[in-house]
Amino acid sequence: MASRLIVACDFDRTLFDTDKYAQTFVEQLSHDFGLDAVKFTAEFAQYSAGLEGYDLFAHTATYGLSDKTVIQSLNTIDSLAYLYDDAIPFIGWLEAQKGLEAFVVTTGYTNFQTLKTTGLHQQFPQLPIHIIGLNKGQWLAEQWTQPNSPPAILIDDNLVNLEPLVDHSAIKPIHIQRLDTKYTSHNRHILSVTNLSDMRDTISKITLHS
Repeated sequence: MASRLIVACDFDRTLFDTDKYAQTFVEQLSHDFGLDAVKFTAEFAQYSAGLEGYDLFAHTATYGLSDKTVIQSLNTIDSLAYLYDDAIPFIGWLEAQKGLEAFVVTTGYTNFQTLKTTGLHQQFPQLPIHIIGLNKGQWLAEQWTQPNSPPAILIDDNLVNLEPLVDHSAIKPIHIQRLDTKYTSHNRHILSVTNLSDMRDTISKITLHS
């Protein structure tokens, strides 16, 4: 890890408008397969658990749909269009900074997360995207065990992933709370921002003092 600063960025509800996308993919499945959109949406909680989140393919399997069939249907949706307006400029800015390394880290079922991140990957093919099954803060802390590890930032919308880093000497947790967030809790020990544009000054200051 030779970079002066590492920026790890969450995907769902940080870079990507997950709830807007969910509404669209339900409409798409309803159109293609005649599903009752209201009923299907109401069933989300039955197929959601822990860090893995929503299991789309287990859900659609109950309607007799194969993974391949669902993927073919949802591939008609441009996932790039569901990135927040500030996401592409922010990632582009990160990639243009010298002495800085960025990657995306997300949790969830691999096939569904891969589907959602397709647009981001096409826009930024060099940007690493890690799909993991662990708490993101704990996972990141496990990578930062050497005394000479560089400073890092984790940007996430969920405090559950950030709180393990509150006392970490090298990794700064930053809470993004977009105006439409479903996570409304606060932690006075964790810096909070409402958009990614606010992150540029924060990152620049950390880089200068690294």
